[in-house]
Amino acid sequence: MKLRFPLWTLPLGKSGIISSVNSESATAERIRNLGLTEGAGVRAVFFAPFGDPRAYEVNRSVVALRRKQASEIIVETEEEDGEKQFQGHAGGES
Repeated sequence: MKLRFPLWTLPLGKSGIISSVNSESATAERIRNLGLTEGAGVRAVFFAPFGDPRAYEVNRSVVALRRKQASEIIVETEEEDGEKQFQGHAGGES
């Protein structure tokens, strides 16, 4: 079963596929120009000490995004071993 959720909630070290960018602002254009487009693979690689910003690997580049930006990007992934790997947030944040 595929799970869909905001990129912001992707746990550190986990990967997903971008399914949509839910913004029509200039920020959305910037996000797409950085390679964060529908169908692109993305992996969470670094979280700042207080959680914001977070860094994601996409197309062999690393992009740092603030919570607001990353929350506008929807990713999907498969459940692992029958468990929902994205229950809750990385680092215990809500």
